[in-house]
Amino acid sequence: MPYTSAVYAEHIFNQMGVEGNSKATTLEADNHINILIEASKKLRDLVKQMETAGADIKGYIIYTEESEEDKKKKVADDEKLKQLIK
Repeated sequence: MPYTSAVYAEHIFNQMGVEGNSKATTLEADNHINILIEASKKLRDLVKQMETAGADIKGYIIYTEESEEDKKKKVADDEKLKQLIK
């Protein structure tokens, strides 16, 4: 499946009951072209769902700026750790 990460492609193939690491052929009997077309449609739908999910997607990291107090605390903690390691 072009233009997608292997993780998302594998997820779609697993939903379809297809081994994602298989070699695709153009033989009509194998039906691989239709499988790839269907997988592409499912991937498109997955992207649409993710776009409309907003910030409710679990497992994603949300970046927030650290306050000066947090930065100073982290530096102090790092120094303590360095002292303990010596």
